[in-house]
Amino acid sequence: MKKEKVVYYDNVLIELSKVKNFRLEEINPKYEKCKIVVEYYPQLSYLKEPIDGIWELKEHTATTEIFFENFELAKESLLYWKEIWQKYLNEY
Repeated sequence: MKKEKVVYYDNVLIELSKVKNFRLEEINPKYEKCKIVVEYYPQLSYLKEPIDGIWELKEHTATTEIFFENFELAKESLLYWKEIWQKYLNEY
């Protein structure tokens, strides 16, 4: 199991041991709006079914979206996150 490491950068807090991927997505090419999507490994959680109230163990995949008004800022932030993540992977 990987050692947990939480990183705070640019008003975003991310647990690196749970990260599966970082990617950049365009939202509106005309206005250069885009986002970084942080995809996490699937997690198992008990969820209560709203209809019958029974708790069931289910797998779910979470994401974090970081929005940017400028493509260059998003690209710079993505490079930083990937660098931090790669250092973490090399350590553990």
